[in-house]
Amino acid sequence: MALRGCILVVASALTLAPRPSLAVERLPTNAKAQAIFEEARKLDEAGDFKTACSMYERALVLEPNAVGGRLHLARCFERLDKLASAATQYEVAEHAATSGGQPERASYAHKQLQALAPRLAMLTVEVPRAVRETAADLRITRDGQPLLETAWDTSSPVDAGRHEVRAVAAGRVPWSGMVDAKNGESIRVEIPSLALRPTVVWPWVTGGVGVLMGAAAGVFAYDQSVTQANVRSHCNPTSCDRDEGFDPSSANARLDRDFGLTLGLGIGGGLAIGAGIIGLVMSSESSAPVGPLTSARLTPWFGPGGAGLGARLEFE
Repeated sequence: MALRGCILVVASALTLAPRPSLAVERLPTNAKAQAIFEEARKLDEAGDFKTACSMYERALVLEPNAVGGRLHLARCFERLDKLASAATQYEVAEHAATSGGQPERASYAHKQLQALAPRLAMLTVEVPRAVRETAADLRITRDGQPLLETAWDTSSPVDAGRHEVRAVAAGRVPWSGMVDAKNGESIRVEIPSLALRPTVVWPWVTGGVGVLMGAAAGVFAYDQSVTQANVRSHCNPTSCDRDEGFDPSSANARLDRDFGLTLGLGIGGGLAIGAGIIGLVMSSESSAPVGPLTSARLTPWFGPGGAGLGARLEFE
């Protein structure tokens, strides 16, 4: 009963304490941001917190020093149970209010931040020394965002819900794990040793064959151009001479052969080279500065002077 009485007294004190105004300040220099703020506040009051939070964020991109708008965003995140996001906004608002000479708002943000602290979900990503030493160029992400080395082995607030932790390193098989964070609890996830990535040979072989096919296509294309020049020197639109042993039928057959081989070897070589490139990209995913390969598309093209192959690779 004593504990209950204490809680009621604290709650009453918080209710009766004066609260600094959170009204969005007028922004005559940025009417667009002001309009978005006002619309966001209407959605907030109507209970559409998800859309309201999104619009507050849009407005703050245009007017990042709007302390009132940032406090509104923090409270909006609280209503969505995104307490870590709310804490971040209160912290930014406190610094902005202090710098902007708004002590009441700075004090309010600080008190809200202190009140949230024990309710936050805390996540620690542990990276053992053995993992650091064996995995060169180790990179860790949390929900797709880089986790700086200074944040390893350090407890950090996260919003409640599921989070993905991913570790990649050059020459190693990537690792990822999911954790379920709950408000008021602390969780830890340990990065395991990353297995060595097996050597992949087929992309090199396939690409090499493609290069050879492309070179052969070039030889036949050259022969085709030489033969075509020979035909032009011996033939006119109506007839051909047979000087120096020139045979029109043989020349036409050679042109047909060269065209077919140039086209076939060119397309085949392009496909082989494209497949080799995709294979290399996929096999070296962990060391690439981009995300995983999500799609690959090879598109052959044809023109009056030849043919080729275009490759389109998409990453996360």
